[in-house]
Amino acid sequence: MHRQSMQIDRGMLFIFPDIRMRSFYMKNTYIPLDIIFFSGDRGAVSVVGVLENMRPFDERPKSVEARSYAALEVRSPWVKRRGIKPGDRVVLEVTGASR
Repeated sequence: MHRQSMQIDRGMLFIFPDIRMRSFYMKNTYIPLDIIFFSGDRGAVSVVGVLENMRPFDERPKSVEARSYAALEVRSPWVKRRGIKPGDRVVLEVTGASR
């Protein structure tokens, strides 16, 4: 929340302690976001759902119909440009963190 900008090649990764249904909303978020949800075991992580073009300031919770343990927020239209879809296998590499 409160983020007014983000570079197109950057994202915010949320890793949760459990696997369950997740929902996100855009309260106090100034830029449109795509959200990619992940699940699976170590070494076999896959995309289980995608929310595209989440509208700024929309306080209605949105979710996908799959349980997940991680979500990656990126600037819209990052997902569309890369053709990301449920079932895609991924390798998550965290290279740095900033606030």
